[in-house]
Amino acid sequence: MNLIRGDSVGLNKSLLVGVLSTLSLAACGPSNSGSSQIDATSANQSDIIGGTEVSGSSSLSKSIVGIYSSHEGEQGGAICTGSLLPNNLVVTAAHCVDDYMTIVFAPDMDSAQESQALPVDKVAVSPYWASRQNADKDHGDVALLHYSGTTPASYAPANLLTDATAIKNGTSVLLAGYGVNLVKETPIDVKTYPDLIADIQSGKVVCDDPKALTNCASVDMTGAGLLRQTTVTVSNAKYAASEIQLNQTKGTGACHGDSGGPAYVTIGGKLYLWGVTSRGDQDPRNNCSQYSVYTSLLFHKTWLNRAAKQLTTSLTDPNRLAAK
Repeated sequence: MNLIRGDSVGLNKSLLVGVLSTLSLAACGPSNSGSSQIDATSANQSDIIGGTEVSGSSSLSKSIVGIYSSHEGEQGGAICTGSLLPNNLVVTAAHCVDDYMTIVFAPDMDSAQESQALPVDKVAVSPYWASRQNADKDHGDVALLHYSGTTPASYAPANLLTDATAIKNGTSVLLAGYGVNLVKETPIDVKTYPDLIADIQSGKVVCDDPKALTNCASVDMTGAGLLRQTTVTVSNAKYAASEIQLNQTKGTGACHGDSGGPAYVTIGGKLYLWGVTSRGDQDPRNNCSQYSVYTSLLFHKTWLNRAAKQLTTSLTDPNRLAAK
């Protein structure tokens, strides 16, 4: 079911960070604190693991944006990443969509000013997501966001890949995102640890066997809010009809907070966007150390073009956009 809304509230509920055995990176909306800065430290966070910082002067940073979102009735927020497209559009993961969202145009979300944050006013979610998000593969984890306001002059849309044959097993790809860059595990005593089951369910505690409670540890993730990049290789270009698997076993890759962020391939010295960060794979401890799954934009090309046209029409009659 395709959900397109024309209002700035009541957007589709996201799949929040903390889902075990997945690399789900949640999105959140604008802070209501009235502060001149966006506080990324309170969000559910995670960053590119083993990556390097992307400077504001880098051409790479000009098509990547942060997404800060919050859920109605809940404290704090979460971070996701997105890629800039023409006409005030951002492509990200479907599980990043939440009640209140802001697009942040800064390589460091912690120091971003209000003038660098523009509110999301319309959203389109892949029609596959509602029925496929809990499937083994082909989740349809992709969404388009439309924001109001003027795009900063220093930013420009990403170049989209048009040739799927450029992505093969062993292909080197560049990832970027605002997620955590350090995942630390501290062994715990399951007999004395408070709220053990609740923290296992939320992802704050991981175990080799959550039922037998063996080899459990508390998880601390830090470094989110700063744009970083890294390079990995494609491990399975035909992982699924609409998804590609990347190898993160070399100590670098995407993690929590990078959800919705870009995967690029370099052709002729130019970067082309082909994928959106979706989740982790074969990663029982949820520490981003194994494999990641990316949603193919080429597979969703027809829906993306249709949704882009709908989202860029007038807001004079929002109900007209609530097509299902």
